[in-house]
Amino acid sequence: MTAPMQTLGTVDADERRRRLLSAVELGGAAAARSILDALGDEDWRVRKEAVGQLHAAPLPLLLPGLVEAIAQGDNVGLRNSAIEAVGVLGEPAVAPLVAAFDARVGPPRRFLAAALGATGSLAASETLALACDDPDENLVASAIDALARVGGPKAEQAIRRRLRDPDSFRRMAALDSLDRLSAYVPFEELEPLLGDPVIRHAALPALGRSRSPDALPLLFEALSERAQGPVGRAAVAIEHLAESSDELAERIAVDAVALSESTRATLRKLLLQSDSTTRRAVALVLVLSRDVPSLRDVIAVASDVALSSGALFAFSAWGASAIEPLLDVVERTTGTSRGFALELAADLLAASRGVVADAIVSRTRSVVLALLGASDEPTREAAVRSFTSAATVSDLAQLVQLAQTNRPEDSIRAASAIEVFVDDDRDAVERALDGVDASLGGGSLCSVLSRLGSPNALERIVNCMSGDDPRTRRAAVVALGESASERVVESLALALADEDLDVRATAAMMLGRLRDRDGQAIGAERLLSAIGHELPVVQIAAMHALVDLGETRARDRLVGLAGSPDAAVVATAIDALRALGDERAADVALAAALKNGDEEVMSAALRVVGDRELDDAGEGLVRAALAHREWSVRLAAVATGARSERGHAILAAALADESEPMVRRAIEGALAGEAP
Repeated sequence: MTAPMQTLGTVDADERRRRLLSAVELGGAAAARSILDALGDEDWRVRKEAVGQLHAAPLPLLLPGLVEAIAQGDNVGLRNSAIEAVGVLGEPAVAPLVAAFDARVGPPRRFLAAALGATGSLAASETLALACDDPDENLVASAIDALARVGGPKAEQAIRRRLRDPDSFRRMAALDSLDRLSAYVPFEELEPLLGDPVIRHAALPALGRSRSPDALPLLFEALSERAQGPVGRAAVAIEHLAESSDELAERIAVDAVALSESTRATLRKLLLQSDSTTRRAVALVLVLSRDVPSLRDVIAVASDVALSSGALFAFSAWGASAIEPLLDVVERTTGTSRGFALELAADLLAASRGVVADAIVSRTRSVVLALLGASDEPTREAAVRSFTSAATVSDLAQLVQLAQTNRPEDSIRAASAIEVFVDDDRDAVERALDGVDASLGGGSLCSVLSRLGSPNALERIVNCMSGDDPRTRRAAVVALGESASERVVESLALALADEDLDVRATAAMMLGRLRDRDGQAIGAERLLSAIGHELPVVQIAAMHALVDLGETRARDRLVGLAGSPDAAVVATAIDALRALGDERAADVALAAALKNGDEEVMSAALRVVGDRELDDAGEGLVRAALAHREWSVRLAAVATGARSERGHAILAAALADESEPMVRRAIEGALAGEAP
């Protein structure tokens, strides 16, 4: 028998931990006694080990000792470990803690309130809310803090009532707890507190969550203070208000432009010296104020801390006048900051076309072009994105060159930019593509050729299908799928024999999309042939396409595929028969499931059987599925069995043997009449 923990003071902490684990293995009262003893050990490692072993002892034996350990006032380490322990146990600890709280007087109630908060259980809210009205200030503070840990509507309401407390200490504690909960507080409840300068500073975060325009003058007044603390809290509150409604965001933008130079100077300091949350909020206010001197540091914040959506929108509102300051930042920075500033400038230029001076357009394009060959990747990638979003027809030659690179993102982005010009200046695009090898760059230019749609363009796409790069051939297949002609059908049919699996599957998918001018499917015949292909991936893609077409002629062939040795093909064929409404689907599915116990096949068969009244054959399938090794199949069987009384009887019998918690819950829900 392991010695009680209280007799082990003469051995070292590691030995005490080992003896605790030995005692825990005994279970029952011995485990509970040893854990409770260890919670009061002088070494924090032993106490932590005891908290980790709580599961090994019965709760009825543990909880009384934990409550006493929390209520006692001599051993702080024991009390703190016991509070941590009830935090691990959660709601089961609430009832004995409440009973002890109601029976005790004096300091123990404060410790018990803290323990109730540690449980995190909403069941503790009522007792803690009542404790907030106690004359003992220490208990009230503990109860308010505990409510903040519990959270929930009752907790928030109880804490908000304390805002009306005549005692300023309690009002401050309530504000702090509401901040921890990020709780909404109406402006009307905050307004009476604002006459006290100290409380007004503490109320700044709550004002930001008030969703009230009446909070704005107070927050902007706080921005003008000299102390950085209130200024930072006011900036964060302004950010929260801006995010709460578009109307408030617009009002904030108007007020921010009028900020004084001294306020801007304080905000610039905060931008460099504060925590990430404050820096992000300050960046928003500075952008809204259109503060050029801070722009470089704002961009640095954007590289380090993601700017809010409001700040990004504020750049758009700043408009074309921000382009040149952003270009100045580009020329004075490197890496991610330079790339971010460059993209912002290019986006503003693209949004301001027609109203920006030619000199600004020329400077932006010059900077972008110069950085296309930048050595650092963030800058180069930003330059590519900027170039493709701000390019003009005169840049077509460079866009085509970019579309032929071996960087997939660059080539695809450049091709997309070229497509934009097809409608505006088709002749210019055709000239830019004249003599160009469309197979380069992964065939990204195939999408442009498809958009052009000329016979020559179609021929060039077809030629790309013989390229060495599978990406190029797949791009050609996709581009052909956007056209509609017998030549395209033939080319896609040939692609079904491509050496690359993805190209073959894509060809089957695109055949299903082809339509003539009357909206009639023109690839159906090829797809009907493709479901007899030797490769499962092609068969599956063809079946999906035929189902999308609603092609009932495929039914007989699908019945044949249900006997395939490939489980994925069988499952797809069963699902396809079901989707096409074939009356043979259930019989085919049952036969396939008996022959092939694969997870996909069983699940597909259960879906079909679930569409009709459960008969003897269907009952056999559900029983077999409930005994399947894969829990996902058993879960599918629950959904099928839940639809009838006959199925309920099968589920009830299976519940005793089911070990997977998710499946057990599904069975219990089905038996209780819940929708599967």
